[in-house]
Amino acid sequence: MRGADCRVPNWTGCPRPALDALGLHRHWRDARTHTLHDPARWKVQHIGRYVLNGTKPPRHGLL
Repeated sequence: MRGADCRVPNWTGCPRPALDALGLHRHWRDARTHTLHDPARWKVQHIGRYVLNGTKPPRHGLL
């Protein structure tokens, strides 16, 4: 079963060399980057903070 587990991302406990051997490491890293850098989600968070707390969004234009 360990071999099948190594076909999914590293949170399963699969050793990193197995991901590298399958050529998946770069793809998982790219997917993680895209999911964490979501400007639409950041906009919703800033709007929510403004509505709930009155905290104004940053003025640097990176939203």
